Amino acid sequence: MVQIACKRILNSFFFATSAFALILTIPSLALANDDEEATDFDGIVNENLVLPDLHENTVIYNGTMNPDLTLILFFDGTEVDPYVNDNGEFSMVIPSYAELEAGDTLMFLFAGSGLPRETPVNVEVQPSDLEKDVVGSDIGDETIKEAIKNETSLDYRRNATSDGEDVVTLDVETVGDVDQVFAIQEGDTIDNESNRLEHISGNTFRQYFPNSSAGDVIEVYIVASGVTAMIEDEVPSDDTESGADKSEVNDG
Repeated sequence: MVQIACKRILNSFFFATSAFALILTIPSLALANDDEEATDFDGIVNENLVLPDLHENTVIYNGTMNPDLTLILFFDGTEVDPYVNDNGEFSMVIPSYAELEAGDTLMFLFAGSGLPRETPVNVEVQPSDLEKDVVGSDIGDETIKEAIKNETSLDYRRNATSDGEDVVTLDVETVGDVDQVFAIQEGDTIDNESNRLEHISGNTFRQYFPNSSAGDVIEVYIVASGVTAMIEDEVPSDDTESGADKSEVNDG
């Protein structure tokens, strides 16, 4: 009888310890699954992700991302959600009030496609670079860019002020889904305020060029459809109609 009782006690002890060990292993399995899911989420965010360096003076920023996700950024507490096309390409204008400084961190928040929460990717702001007012202009579907250029017309008018100063007025009529239009003389860098074209009506935008002469080269940047299209044109003489040389600039 004593031997039987001892066996029962040992069996009970073995069962209890086995059950306790099983309970201990369950959280470990759960943690392993969490790690695996986190890795999968990282893969979703990193798919097709290209975020070039961003600089203090950057006005137009282009990149690529997973087209199944949405992108959100916050500038001085204001939410900005750039348009992302079917290729995952996006182009956005950095707000003038952002006042980015070298060393700042800009957080790109990605959401959607089963992500349990907004997933951040941080980009550190680099010092000003005169050639980085437009970043990633080589990114983007060339077919989309050409379509934008083909639907854009440039119209010039020259007027003299009371001081005898010549002012060239440039009207740009472009695609309906345009975000912003900028125009500068060749060799200048884009300023978010002074080079942003004024919206006149419909799809028409306007810019003024004081002391501009026939033959001066004008660069027009059109942010639309997730890309940045650039049109290069010459200010025509009084008796010559404008004909845009629709060539794209690459900033590298």
